[in-house]
Amino acid sequence: MSEMQQASASAEARAAVREMMTAFEAFKGANDARLGEIEKKASADTLLEAKVARIDQAVAGAQARLDRVISEGRRPTVEVGGAVVTAPEAKAAFDAYL
Repeated sequence: MSEMQQASASAEARAAVREMMTAFEAFKGANDARLGEIEKKASADTLLEAKVARIDQAVAGAQARLDRVISEGRRPTVEVGGAVVTAPEAKAAFDAYL
């Protein structure tokens, strides 16, 4: 993998980590509010429950993105004559097969 590809992959990984941490901080705040409601009333507000569920989905999506970026960073590249070979048709066919 060339240095430029490594730099862009690491920049994408940093962005994915940043997105995940932002979503997690929002989740912590909303979940703390939900837990406070539960302690006060013995049940939480349904809107607060929905908010926590949406943020939880965002955290899961960010984690999946980070996992994908890390996985892509670990893949070996195929070089032919010094140029990196990419075959989008082959990738699309393989993805369709799966």
